[in-house]
Amino acid sequence: RGAADRMAALLLPDRHISMLPSRIADDLARLRLGEPRPALSVLWKLSRNLTLKSAKILPTVVTNCMRFAPARVDAICEGEAHLLRKALGVLDRLTEQLCTDRKSAGAGFSIPEYRVETDGESVRVREVHSDDRAHRIVRELAVLAAAEIGTWCAAQGIPTMYEIQDAPE
Repeated sequence: RGAADRMAALLLPDRHISMLPSRIADDLARLRLGEPRPALSVLWKLSRNLTLKSAKILPTVVTNCMRFAPARVDAICEGEAHLLRKALGVLDRLTEQLCTDRKSAGAGFSIPEYRVETDGESVRVREVHSDDRAHRIVRELAVLAAAEIGTWCAAQGIPTMYEIQDAPE
């Protein structure tokens, strides 16, 4: 009921107020390093030229085995040796294609992101530029997954919350 009342997560300078109960937001729905977690996974089938051929949504159990700093993702995509270099390269190329397609369709992410910080005495607001590969990959795949999940929920008759974007000017 609290989630329906709030309808949004609030990120405040000194705390985070989740839309969902903390048992869900801080535990059950959080991917923890090394812990198997139940999930709904979106599996995409791609052509060799990275065109999306099909998608499936399946209940799975996932384990987060690694975390990467954004600079490390950039370095791996630029050629640093790593076990996941090929996979990250595919995600990087797919992200570029998705971004190009989305912009061609008139949708864009041009809204600046701001971070509010406080030290207890003062508040500082600063614009954050997070356009490195890691953030772009996560952002584009999140948009793609959200669209797929929305379509799936609608087909299943599952009510869901969604976000809309104003028409481009």
